[in-house]
Amino acid sequence: MTAPIIKGACYGRNTRARTPWNKGKLIRQKSPLKLKEICAIRIRLQLSDKARDLALHNLRCWVA
Repeated sequence: MTAPIIKGACYGRNTRARTPWNKGKLIRQKSPLKLKEICAIRIRLQLSDKARDLALHNLRCWVA
């Protein structure tokens, strides 16, 4: 199935109407991270010597 051609939609060029990427999908809020996933992020940041990112991650964990 092809999308209809819309004339003049983009500065005079013929373009095809796009269907949204989430058409027909149920969109909802993401679930919070599990403790295991939080620890995995912390370990990866420690191993890669990213002190700033680790500090921000620790700050975010304490605030939430």
